[in-house]
Amino acid sequence: MPNFSYTAIDTRGATTRGALVAMSETEALEALARKGLTPTDLRRGTGAAVPWWQREIGGAKPKPARLLPVFVSLATLLEAQVPLTDALRFVEAQAEDPALRIAISGTREDLENGQTLQQALAERDDVFPARIASLLVMGDRSDTLAETCQRIVHMLRSEAEVAAEVRSALVYPVILLGMSLLVLSLLVFYLVPTLLPVFETADATPPAVLQGMDAVRRALTDDGLSVLALVLAAGLALVLLRRPMRAVLHRALIAAPVTGPYLRKRHSLSFCQNLGLMVEAGMSSVDGIEAAEAAMPAGPWRSALRTARTEIEAGASLSTAIGRISFLDPMAASLIQAGDETDRLGPMLRAASEAMQGETRTTLKRALALLTPAMTLALGVLVGVLIVSTITAILDLNDIAF
Repeated sequence: MPNFSYTAIDTRGATTRGALVAMSETEALEALARKGLTPTDLRRGTGAAVPWWQREIGGAKPKPARLLPVFVSLATLLEAQVPLTDALRFVEAQAEDPALRIAISGTREDLENGQTLQQALAERDDVFPARIASLLVMGDRSDTLAETCQRIVHMLRSEAEVAAEVRSALVYPVILLGMSLLVLSLLVFYLVPTLLPVFETADATPPAVLQGMDAVRRALTDDGLSVLALVLAAGLALVLLRRPMRAVLHRALIAAPVTGPYLRKRHSLSFCQNLGLMVEAGMSSVDGIEAAEAAMPAGPWRSALRTARTEIEAGASLSTAIGRISFLDPMAASLIQAGDETDRLGPMLRAASEAMQGETRTTLKRALALLTPAMTLALGVLVGVLIVSTITAILDLNDIAF
């Protein structure tokens, strides 16, 4: 059946947004009328309000920074003993992400219609991460939803802070790359066309570097449509093959000397945080690993955790199965082993997360401290070679003239 997203005014005059399933637009309008809602906008498709680049390229799942304020408000309201449906109504208006706002509205309506929280979240697994949905369900069953939301806030804040640090540290390399491209563009499109006629007049052969830059210029100017078509085709291929390519890239980054240590610590921290939250919420180690697996990037981590989960289901201990993951941080592996042997896995995972959080940030700072000068050196050498070659060509012209 078709899905519809809507914006409507309820009986109290408040604006509400959500999604529903109906055979036709008329049936959708009748369903809204039965709920006492006056629609102001009705569109086919639950993602109608989501920007196309999120639906088709990036996915509609919000980032931790987008989820964080919603769960901060939700935890505060639940601690104040506000009913869950009323709390969701409040945070729905606060959510900036269109997909998240629609998902919250739909979850609230399902709860008001008698569905359980697990059923409501299961229908929106494309918006709410599996690890968060599992925690919310466990908190709802154990009547500790407010405390569970506080744990989710702590986890999301940690992830958002790390992401913000990475973005801020990459500002300078991005600016440097942009300036380098600007210099190369000036050389290719302005200086090269000025120098080549002089060589032709002097009946001299231009240097190979100038010939190469001239070939690039001709390809971009004379065959611009073909180049644009190739770029679009390459972009489409990247979108279609982004998952396998992301896995290959992740394997390469883990093996690299600069990014490898940071990624191992960061993903070990994420695994300890997620597994610890699941275990402390009452989940078994197998279910906790399955939920934590969804938070890992596609590639070696998910494959290793899937193998570990299979081994535990076959009778192996948690410490034995986890200890075989070669890229798991040694400190995390030892603390997991100690927690498994002493039946204190939750506290040990919490201790591992707290200890590794500082180490992860220190490793990140070291990696970025090496990345920036390395990128500066590489781009400087490239631009320098081109400029020196151009200056040498100009000096050769002087020798030819005299």
